[in-house]
Amino acid sequence: MSSRLAYAVVSVVFANYLGNAFLYVLEAGATPVRIASSLAVLLAIACLQLGVFSRPGTNLHSPWAYAALGAQALLVFAPVPFFPTAWSGMVVFLAGSVLLVLRGGTRWFAFAAVSVANPLSKTSYDIPPSVLGYYTASSLTAGLAVYGLSRLPSLVAQLETARSEVADLAVTQERLGFAHDVQNLLGLSLAAIALEAGQARRMIGDHTGRALEKTARIIAASREALTDVRAVASSYRGSSLADEIESARSVLTAAGIVTTIESDAPEPSPRSRTAVATVLREGVSNLLRHSGATRCEITISGDGRTVTIDVVSDGTFRLHAEVPATTEPARRPLFAGPPIATRFARVLLAAVVAGYGVMATLLAAYYLPAIGFGGILVCAVSGAVTGALVLGFVSRPHVRPALGHAALAGIAVCVYVPQFAYGHPYLGGVPGFLAGAAVLLLPRWAGWAAFAVVVAGQGVLQAVWGYPQSDVVWALMATTNHGLVLYALTRLRSMVTELHEAREELATAAVTRERLRFARDLHDLLGYSLSAITLKSELTHRLASIDSGRARRELAEVAEISRQALADVRSVALSYRELSFDEETVSAQALLSAADIEVTVRIDAHELPGDVQVTLATVLREGVTNLLRHSKAEHCEITLSSSPDLVALDITNDGIPAVERKSSDGNGIGNLTTRVRALGGDLRAGPTPEHTYRLRAEIPLPVTASR
Repeated sequence: MSSRLAYAVVSVVFANYLGNAFLYVLEAGATPVRIASSLAVLLAIACLQLGVFSRPGTNLHSPWAYAALGAQALLVFAPVPFFPTAWSGMVVFLAGSVLLVLRGGTRWFAFAAVSVANPLSKTSYDIPPSVLGYYTASSLTAGLAVYGLSRLPSLVAQLETARSEVADLAVTQERLGFAHDVQNLLGLSLAAIALEAGQARRMIGDHTGRALEKTARIIAASREALTDVRAVASSYRGSSLADEIESARSVLTAAGIVTTIESDAPEPSPRSRTAVATVLREGVSNLLRHSGATRCEITISGDGRTVTIDVVSDGTFRLHAEVPATTEPARRPLFAGPPIATRFARVLLAAVVAGYGVMATLLAAYYLPAIGFGGILVCAVSGAVTGALVLGFVSRPHVRPALGHAALAGIAVCVYVPQFAYGHPYLGGVPGFLAGAAVLLLPRWAGWAAFAVVVAGQGVLQAVWGYPQSDVVWALMATTNHGLVLYALTRLRSMVTELHEAREELATAAVTRERLRFARDLHDLLGYSLSAITLKSELTHRLASIDSGRARRELAEVAEISRQALADVRSVALSYRELSFDEETVSAQALLSAADIEVTVRIDAHELPGDVQVTLATVLREGVTNLLRHSKAEHCEITLSSSPDLVALDITNDGIPAVERKSSDGNGIGNLTTRVRALGGDLRAGPTPEHTYRLRAEIPLPVTASR
């Protein structure tokens, strides 16, 4: 659903609510003053609802929003003495708005209080209980509908923004993993090579034998490092099983090993394919290094659930592995829940559908003398069946066309059979649900055409059966509203799920691009250096006994290349590890706002040392990530302040205390404490006397870096 379509649906529904009130004003006495004044007030209510409460980007907890809520309350209640029975329906806008602006349990108490103001204002009139019940159900149901519809345009914008922010965060987390892998795999090896090369260079001539031992270790270490480079690059690039099979065949044949390869496994998932390819590569490598085989049989098979690989030689080597064919990486949810959780969207839709069903039954009860208890029972049953079909089939994503068409036919039966059997337009449950279901289940233009036919049909039935013109107009507006509300809330529910999945896909795509870039950088920077180290070390090994001067020069170059390669490793790791506190602050604001958490940021520190900035950026990211995953906060405050000798970062939220546990990327609370203490600082996390949860990091500063 685009923002424009969302706004169009919301505008039409709200216009019908306002139009219904205006019709009552006209019926009560259409004087020029009453017409002009009611139109002015109705227009003001519409401007507030569409321009403030339904507008994407509006801070609904700001003083401006509270002022707008007060103005709306005045516009809703002040005209009641002048338009008593005509104006009470306007409370639905105020009821929906208090749910948007107020917080916690207070908003639901205010919602109930405002909703019942409509029926309470009519108790002084001689109104049947069924009608009072109708007004009560109408206020509650329409108030929920106003709330859901007002969230619709902003939800589109929020989730679209959140997609890119989640992708950025996923990329950053992947970069940290890259840096960790590179530093652990290659840093020590290259440092050892540089040390061994320097020692071997000094030993040539006087202790050539020992120098040869060291060059042998250098050769082994450089080969191992090169293998590590290729392994890391391959694992981040994703291995092709077909390419790996052909590579294994070529390598084994070149080594004089008679090779038989059989592969009849169905195409596994990318992660499973990479795992099988890695097993094959390592198995062939070990076979060549440690076996004197003359024959090798490689068999890869699968049954759709499991992929099995066997590498067997005629010596003593056998490798067997089984991998699930559809293995995918487990995903931890980033958010404790989307801005409007799918579950709440479901509950909201169910409540509105049930409310409209109750309203239809109460409206039929008003006509008890004409239709009898049997007619009321028929209306109640048809409304219940219609609601069940809507919630069970129409509102479900990816419903099969046959089931959808059957549900549509069932709703049509529930709507039209009671109406024609009794000759009464109010016995068809909720005809608008048939219109909304048609838009949801039929092809686009056919659905909207059917929507128009159903709406027009209800007006025609009212006119044919002799109802007044006001009832005909009301039937047209009510059917339109019920259909659009069903359509909008169903799309809201599915949109939350669809866009949540889409942002995960974007994050995965961003990580894939980052993996490819990392693999390319790693290969370009280190592949040549490690190959050169291996070749020069082998040359030194041959020259040590016959040309010591040349051997020393070669070892000097090995040491220099090793130092340069180590510097390259550190530069790659640093470029993938360093974080910007400013960028993390912007990212945190966007993520918290996308999660419907009001965020306040106060920065009063400048020109921080690099290591301090990186550590604080890491604390900020982990704090915000934990808040999103483990807290139900509505407000978060991020404060960075400094004195001449100390900088402090506070992340405070009003949700349930965050769970203090270690995250998979190694940046849990425990690791953050270690990072902060490494700079002489302190980190604390826990509840405060103000019933909030605070993560606080304090790091001492050199005097020159305080401000």
